[in-house]
Amino acid sequence: MSEFSPIEALKVPVKKVARAAENAFFNYERNQSTEASWDTLFDNKAGKFLRTQALFTVIRDMVPDSLFEKLTGRFYKYQKGGLPIDPEKYTFDEKRVGGGGECNVYRLNSLDSDLPSLVIKIDQFISRSTDKMLTRAKAVKSEYEEKKELYRDLPELIPDEFHFIGKSPRGGKPALLTIQEFLGNENEMRDLFRGISKEELLEILRQNSRLQADFRKFAGITLERAREKDEMIDTLGDKNLVLIQREGNTSLIFLDPHVTKHPVADVKESARIRADLDYLEGIVATLDNGE
Repeated sequence: MSEFSPIEALKVPVKKVARAAENAFFNYERNQSTEASWDTLFDNKAGKFLRTQALFTVIRDMVPDSLFEKLTGRFYKYQKGGLPIDPEKYTFDEKRVGGGGECNVYRLNSLDSDLPSLVIKIDQFISRSTDKMLTRAKAVKSEYEEKKELYRDLPELIPDEFHFIGKSPRGGKPALLTIQEFLGNENEMRDLFRGISKEELLEILRQNSRLQADFRKFAGITLERAREKDEMIDTLGDKNLVLIQREGNTSLIFLDPHVTKHPVADVKESARIRADLDYLEGIVATLDNGE
């Protein structure tokens, strides 16, 4: 444990400080415990950005809502008017349902029984340059299409996505937005690697031949890609690769198919990536051996 003062936030680039404040203030809930933020604040392994974000969360918790609104006006108020949705068919839920280093995810609740609810992913890349925004949009779309092609034999693994540049409800700034069907609440999804024990996963696969076939195909493609190209999908993100129970069926779903990891080249994350690859290989080997 190490000491951390507000001055340390200045060591993070100004744009990152602003993003850390934005994340903390927009995601803040008055009745939510800030214990985790205090833990992050004094965890020297968490990284400067996360610790700075935690600092802003702690500060926000100390400031009464009325005073915070006087100081910031509408700057940290969600601006839903610019969203490209029909207000008679969808409502925007301000409570974040997920997110990570690249985007924040919110639910669009369907008001029409014939239409599914959606999620909208708000990319955290911010720029005043239209060209840079377009470059970012093309890169995200390219990553998505690459993963779709890689797992083309598993058409249900990666949900359909639609990407466009619009106004972010977080401040009204231009942002890359991604629309995807809402597939379930957080408690309905289990992280394939860290949300379920090996023994339970094996039991589920043994009892579900369709899911086992999909898992084997997924593992085979992933392991081969890692060996031949030193490329690995992002399994480190929380609930990025999940098991979802829907309509009586259990499905393997890859929710955010964009980031590419490198088991060899990514020195800092190599051990964790390698551990996930070994886990996939071990599950398949156990199934093959009938254990």
